[in-house]
Amino acid sequence: MGDSTTNFFLLFTRSAEAALALRQRLNETVEELDDIRRKHTELEVKYETLSAELTIAKSDLNLVNKDQLDILHTLRESVNEDKAELEAENARIKDQVQELQDKAKMQLEQINSLLMEKVNLQSEGIGQRERMLERERDYSDLRAQIAGKDLPEETKSRVLALHEENVQLKEANRTQKQKLLEAKQHKLFEAESQKKGSPGTFDEAEESFRSQIKILQEEVARQKQIYQEAVLRYSREQELILGAIHAQGMRRGREHLAGKKARDEPKNAWLSQQRYQSASLRR
Repeated sequence: MGDSTTNFFLLFTRSAEAALALRQRLNETVEELDDIRRKHTELEVKYETLSAELTIAKSDLNLVNKDQLDILHTLRESVNEDKAELEAENARIKDQVQELQDKAKMQLEQINSLLMEKVNLQSEGIGQRERMLERERDYSDLRAQIAGKDLPEETKSRVLALHEENVQLKEANRTQKQKLLEAKQHKLFEAESQKKGSPGTFDEAEESFRSQIKILQEEVARQKQIYQEAVLRYSREQELILGAIHAQGMRRGREHLAGKKARDEPKNAWLSQQRYQSASLRR
């Protein structure tokens, strides 16, 4: 019995120690659990804090990206606007260059036209001097021819005036033809220059030049008619003058023959009487 009690006591002692050890281990485990829970709570708080910070960071990043996109979009629009302005400026400069080239070409053509006109004027001046000399020669020849004729002074003056009028009409006709030719050349030049302009401006210019050419053509026709009438009148008066000269020559011839007959009549009077008497006897 004593051994049993001892064994029981030993077993109880060991059980108490084991229970104490288990209690201690349980307390330690509870403490560890509490510590783990506390750490878990802290981790959850940190997690929530980090999650909130991450959300804020993402939002800030989105805002930054949005700002960057807005900035890029604004820059792109600004670059496009600058590009459009530069392209417009480039096109305007090209148009100005083309316009200046066209103006330079037109001015060069005008200079060439003026030079040609100067040469033509010089040639015309030389030709006009030659024509004046020729007119003087013709006038002198005509005066010499008329001076040899026994005509009234009024007739001589009229012939010289008609000759001068004829020369002036020829000169006016030649001038009008030259103006008409220059107008046609000017029309062609303006037509080439206006091809690059607006159709309305070209049509108006063409209509204006057509009107000018029509006026010049009418003037040329009028000058031709005046010239033809003057030539016809000159021819008629020349025929009258020649007829008068011929009539005067015939009259002088008859007067000369009558005078000669009167001078020869005393010498041939007896012979004439004999012939008259012989003729009477025959009858």
